[in-house]
Amino acid sequence: MPNHGKTLIYKKWKGINNTNDPQNTSPEYFKDAVNIDIDKTGSIQKRRGYHKVASGVITSVWASTAGLGCYGVVDGNLVQIYSDYSFSSSLLTLNAGTTLSFEEVDNKIYFCNNYYTGIIENGVVKSWGITKTQPILGLSSTTGNLLAGDYQVSYTFVNQDGIESGCSESQIITLPSDNSGISFTLSNVIDGSIVYARVYCSTQNGRILYYSGICLPNTSYIISTTTSLSNPLRFFNLDKAPTGQIVKYHNGRLYIAQDNILWYSEKLQYQHFHLDKNYIEFPTRIKEVMPVESGIWIGSDKLYFLSGTNPEEFSRITKDVVSVVEGTSTKVNGAYSLQPLNPSNYYWLVTTNVGIYSLMEQGALVNQTVTNVELEQADSGTSLFLRANGMNQYLSMLKPNNTPNNSVIGDLVETKIIRNERIFHDAFGIGDSIAAVQRRSGIIIP
Repeated sequence: MPNHGKTLIYKKWKGINNTNDPQNTSPEYFKDAVNIDIDKTGSIQKRRGYHKVASGVITSVWASTAGLGCYGVVDGNLVQIYSDYSFSSSLLTLNAGTTLSFEEVDNKIYFCNNYYTGIIENGVVKSWGITKTQPILGLSSTTGNLLAGDYQVSYTFVNQDGIESGCSESQIITLPSDNSGISFTLSNVIDGSIVYARVYCSTQNGRILYYSGICLPNTSYIISTTTSLSNPLRFFNLDKAPTGQIVKYHNGRLYIAQDNILWYSEKLQYQHFHLDKNYIEFPTRIKEVMPVESGIWIGSDKLYFLSGTNPEEFSRITKDVVSVVEGTSTKVNGAYSLQPLNPSNYYWLVTTNVGIYSLMEQGALVNQTVTNVELEQADSGTSLFLRANGMNQYLSMLKPNNTPNNSVIGDLVETKIIRNERIFHDAFGIGDSIAAVQRRSGIIIP
């Protein structure tokens, strides 16, 4: 009769090790572990299966942590996704295959991609800011109480939510004599959310513009006195939000990554951006933006940390020469961190070309997988954090470089065990019992 090797008994498993040669790998590690979970005690469990709950081409899914709902892009339409997996009617028609980035601040959801920006408030999509106004055309002199001299005139739009737009450069008119006024007609507007305009004017030969009054679109307005001028113009050269692939909140500002440019809003003015100066440039496309309380992690050509809370005072530090996989960052509650040096309420997990990183406060980082696991190389992916059956799980789904149509083939669990310097391989269906695993692999699982 054949002489079989002694059956080994393992009660705990340490995970996967695919970086060492099989002969140099401890038998407490798997070489492959497909469709199984290893819990915190080291025991293995079959991973839960899945079934289809919704139809359609779903290219983005995002859920609020503040109870504002779940939203996604289904068949090229922005919709709300309900708890029974049904969809609302289309909130916004997008291009086919569109993905969106979402962020929530003050009970509003901000979203963007390279073609669209918007705000979801109470289930309704609104414009993310108002395009800045252009100089007034057709200023003319009329009668009034103004003294002779130069005057600057400009205006802003105000929408139905009370949001005021920015304005471009002012128009200058010279009044040749005293007892004059300034007359103009404001053109009509296409944006249906605009309800009126605020007119601003300087004093005689002044450089600061002050609020003069309200003018409705497509109507005339006359500035006849400066005695009523009040409240200086605060929105000069501010514009609506730019488009971009990522939006994130940090310390009173919204940040938008547009290719290799990181734009940031005015402080506590999320609908106003100074596009001629308020930006930070990186060498290549920004793949991830991951804020923590003490700064912002940036995945571009390298992994950077912007140390500080004010963008004008950021210190950019290169933390590692790695390539972040776009789409794989996940924000995690700090209570679930295994790192004692993480003092924050939250931290980030992200996949790179050399492993899965934990990114924490003050630029602290840990490669969680470098010693045991070599990941497939990928340019893009997606991720999420789960807590199930007493386990904390970071799921990173990658689109490998060499297999653009990456997919799961079959429900198969594979194990490889090193025993007496020989590799024993076994495979069993996802429906097999733990007892079947014991019988067929020679592994005794308590």
